[in-house]
Amino acid sequence: MKKTGLYIHIPFCEKKCHYCDFYSITDKKYADAYIDALSKEIEKTDEEIFSVYIGGGSPSILTNSEITRIFDALKKINLSKCEEISIEANPSQITPQKLECWLNLGIGRISVGAQSFNDKLLKHAGRIHTAKQAQDCINLAKKAGFQNISLDLMYGLPFETLSDLKADIEKAVSLSPTHISAYSLMLEENTPLIKLLNEKKLALPSDETVEEMYDAVNEILPKYGYKRYEVSNFAKAGYECKHNLIYWSDDEYIGVGASAASFIGGVRYKNDCSVEEYIQKINNNLKTAAIEERTREDAIFEYIFLAFRKADGLNIEDFQNKFGMDFERVYEKELAELKNLNLLFKQKNQIRLTEKGFKLSNSVFEKFILQ
Repeated sequence: MKKTGLYIHIPFCEKKCHYCDFYSITDKKYADAYIDALSKEIEKTDEEIFSVYIGGGSPSILTNSEITRIFDALKKINLSKCEEISIEANPSQITPQKLECWLNLGIGRISVGAQSFNDKLLKHAGRIHTAKQAQDCINLAKKAGFQNISLDLMYGLPFETLSDLKADIEKAVSLSPTHISAYSLMLEENTPLIKLLNEKKLALPSDETVEEMYDAVNEILPKYGYKRYEVSNFAKAGYECKHNLIYWSDDEYIGVGASAASFIGGVRYKNDCSVEEYIQKINNNLKTAAIEERTREDAIFEYIFLAFRKADGLNIEDFQNKFGMDFERVYEKELAELKNLNLLFKQKNQIRLTEKGFKLSNSVFEKFILQ
């Protein structure tokens, strides 16, 4: 069954986090014009939409009237088979009134960017919320009636210790979200974090400590009923993120808004990054998206990479149907080597990473580059 997701990018933030390289701006003066342009792009969508994800930036920065205008546009497209509508939430921006509005609009899943429940770590990461606000946000969402609540944790933060992370995990599970994403901090070029590290104003935990943190995440969360279904994502039964599974399954998605990416008919597109340019082009009926060139080899590697990130792994028959290639024959040598190293295994028609394979996943992925 074809599943098409719709991603809506809200590029406005109160303040950029130290580690963030997603496109966002801290000036909200363009909000009205941007929402008008965004609505026009949404209304052009002619695909049957399976899921909607509103991300950013900080979508929770929008007022109730602003988010309602976006949903007025969504009413004009085919959402008859939409199974999930998610929104990202910054804990400092959440009020009971916003949560009530979101529920009334049909948003059923909220993704809370907690990252940590340690105020010192949050400050080092450049987050604008406090640990208490993160906890309050989840409790308010439950009280409002949200039954599908995801919580983001980040580990490997500046000055973080293993005991800090274990305390964060224990606090997270005590709040009983239905989904937990636990990501290792990634260093991105041209971010404030890189500058602060170079200036010796911040220091990261050692590689050995980060490895212990990874082990702690994967040891503790399953004990509380959170099953890993993707390398960094854990869910209670039935609460896997349907929208993100579209990305990891190499299915199609449409991205609307400045910097948003789309993947339709095997072709990837990306919108202009500038909010001003995006608004101008939409209003003048000009093309906003450029094709991102991708070779067949790129497509094959991306499919393998995404498939192996999932606990279900790679479906041999699906690979054959998509690329007209016998996966086990083409990669016979690589698969034999990885099996001998206990990094992957075959179960019926699926090839999956072992626990060791997940931990050393980059080494696994390298085997399939440009074959």
